[in-house]
Order: sequence, then structure tokens, then C-alpha cells
Amino acid sequence: MINKGRGKSRRGETHSNASITEELAKQIKSEIIIQTDIIGRKNNKTNFTVIARKYNVSISIVTDIAYGRSWKHI
Repeated sequence: MINKGRGKSRRGETHSNASITEELAKQIKSEIIIQTDIIGRKNNKTNFTVIARKYNVSISIVTDIAYGRSWKHI
């Protein structure tokens, strides 16, 4: 089945529902890491809001990247 292309999930930009590029996801992730080092905690909603506005994406995209629910491979 896998040889025929079935059962293989797509990751990143190749997924049909991807709304951001891999490069943008890397930039957001690095920004989250910088903010975490400065503040000392990851779950600060204000920081996620600031990052989301900066990159013009939704807060859920930023939190999913922060907690590893999406873009795990970067």
C-alpha cells in the first residue's frame, strides 16, 4: 500500500492544509525560543499574540508550533 502512495502522511508545506511555509515556521519557532529564554516560561499568551501579529498568522498556529502539535520536524 505504501508503494502506491497510500498511508503516507505529508509534512510541512506539502500538506494540502498548510497555511505557512517551512521557512516561516522556523522563524516563528526561533522567536518562541528567544522569548522563552527571556521570560522563562513558554505558555505566556501575550507573547504568542505578539508573535502571531508580527508574522500575520493566528495564535493557534503559534501555540501549535510552540507545543509541538504541528511542524514537529523542524
